[in-house]
Formats: sequence, C-alpha cells, structure tokens
Amino acid sequence: MVRIGTFLAVVGFLSVILYSFTDYRIAILSWADPYQPLLGIVVGIVGVGLIVVNKFMSKPREEPAS
Repeated sequence: MVRIGTFLAVVGFLSVILYSFTDYRIAILSWADPYQPLLGIVVGIVGVGLIVVNKFMSKPREEPAS
C-alpha cells in the first residue's frame, strides 16, 4: 500500500507542478488536462492518505523482553 501511495503522491503532485510551470504533461494523467491542477492535488492527497493509513494500521513491533 505504501508503494501505491507513493506512486500516487508523486504522480499527482508532479502533474500539478508540471501543469503550472511547463507545457509538459504526464501521459498517465493527460486525459485529465481540463481538470488540472485540482485532480493532481486530489491524487496526491489520496496517495499521502494511503501512506498515513498504512503507518497507523501497521502493527507496532514488540520489543524483546529482557
């Protein structure tokens, strides 16, 4: 889940930056050009959310008893 979250966060936020400052578009989100930069922000936030949810849902490691 962390890999998917990282991918979404990078692609989403990178698409916002590229849309705002250059004429380059990421091919995977080129269909959503009319919805940029809002869609890129949403995709990035969903990715960060997946990473945060994974951190909270993972079991804390138990320390060995000494």
